Amino acid sequence: MDESTSFLEKESNRVWHREGKTWMYESTNKAGPEDISTISFQVHIAPDSKKAICSVGLTFGPLNGGGYNFVLRKNVGVWKVIGVMQTWVS
Repeated sequence: MDESTSFLEKESNRVWHREGKTWMYESTNKAGPEDISTISFQVHIAPDSKKAICSVGLTFGPLNGGGYNFVLRKNVGVWKVIGVMQTWVS
């Protein structure tokens, strides 16, 4: 994620911006510039609602991107990352 400080999340019409170590997003109704990096999320929650996998895809250009699965566990109402796996690279 160091290659960009802004990502367009097309599915949710949001633009994510990094300021220092903090990520923030804003809603947008624009398609976004052609050269902006994109991010996508898919969340799969286990039937017991205590575990989840969040699949994240990042693209920085036509042949530059990667995907990761974040394994999460819910403990006392708070989701914690317990593992990260790279799933694809371009």
